[in-house]
Amino acid sequence: MAVPAAAEFLYDDRTMKTFALAALLILTVTGCARINDAGMRLVASSAPAMAMVEDTLLSGKAVVAIDRSGTLNLESDTEPKVKCMGTMRYTATTSGVATLKCSNGVDVLMPFNAISETKGYGSGRTAQGVASFTFGMDLEDAIAYLRPPAGKRIVATPEGALRLAPL
Repeated sequence: MAVPAAAEFLYDDRTMKTFALAALLILTVTGCARINDAGMRLVASSAPAMAMVEDTLLSGKAVVAIDRSGTLNLESDTEPKVKCMGTMRYTATTSGVATLKCSNGVDVLMPFNAISETKGYGSGRTAQGVASFTFGMDLEDAIAYLRPPAGKRIVATPEGALRLAPL
């Protein structure tokens, strides 16, 4: 028995509606993901961050999101400029792990202790030495947690920056 033309049209109309509904669902989910990412950035906390990576002192900022993950973006004040970027994530209530990749080829993994959600300190080893970092601390507090190279100390300048100085 032949299918009437009206039934073929109905089938095509249902197919089109199904495809349209599927496309709408995909766009909605994609849009929600983008809205979620934007929302996470809006409620993220930015805090000053400092690091001592081998013999290079760096400063910048840490951004900690509500999901307890974050980013680090640091740069040295001295020539040649060294830039380090990384991530951090909480693995427990008061601790986590940070990674840094630096423009001078240094990579380091540093477990950290959190004093609060946006304040903490950590350290690790590189192939050539020691690395340490702080986030959410003022200069005086950060100095207590940063590990300078042998024969040097970290001092705060009158301008409010940190510098390495001989012992």
